[in-house]
Amino acid sequence: MKKTRVIALVLCAAIMMMGAGYAYWTDTLTINNTVSTGELKVEFTKVPFINIPPFIMDTDNSGEDKYITSTISQNAKVATVAVNNMYPGAMALYALKADNLGTIPAVINDVDVVFTTDNQPLIDNLIVAGGFMRLDKNNNYKQGNYFIGTLGQLEVKLNSMLSNVRMEPGDYILFDIPEEYKDEVKAVVEPYNPAEQNCIIFYVPTSVDNDDGMELQTAVFD
Repeated sequence: MKKTRVIALVLCAAIMMMGAGYAYWTDTLTINNTVSTGELKVEFTKVPFINIPPFIMDTDNSGEDKYITSTISQNAKVATVAVNNMYPGAMALYALKADNLGTIPAVINDVDVVFTTDNQPLIDNLIVAGGFMRLDKNNNYKQGNYFIGTLGQLEVKLNSMLSNVRMEPGDYILFDIPEEYKDEVKAVVEPYNPAEQNCIIFYVPTSVDNDDGMELQTAVFD
């Protein structure tokens, strides 16, 4: 019995000594990471190549531009246009530019047209025509479309044209009529000159007469 105990003690001691003889290496992988959010920033900006202050032009079928009076006020987020003294055959053109100045893509969700002064004769009879051209920061044309309708149809037309349009950082939108659609606009807006004019057009058709109730009428909308 005594001999057995000695052997057991020796075996335990040998196992302990073997364990003390193991060694190992260690290494560490470190990941440094930063998470930041982008900036969503779409603003109205100055149209650089329009030299007619305040970026609006008025004309009629005879080429006159001395009867209509138009004013525009514009800042980064709001553009307001007032066109006064319109009459059958007269039109006003308004240039507008929107820039994606942020660091992330911007997608147009929807357009709301809100009448602050409601006027049914103008809503029913005033023609609005326009379009958009999306370009990148290097002025390369990427996408475009156009619309023609009455003032009352403006919200629907703008939504149909602009909903889900995606602007990458640096992209900008000119509210101009692309070349391929200018003839369609000319067919509706008589004084429109496709070779020289563009922009958003407000137009009183020559078919309007006294029975339409258009004289001395005002419509204000955002």
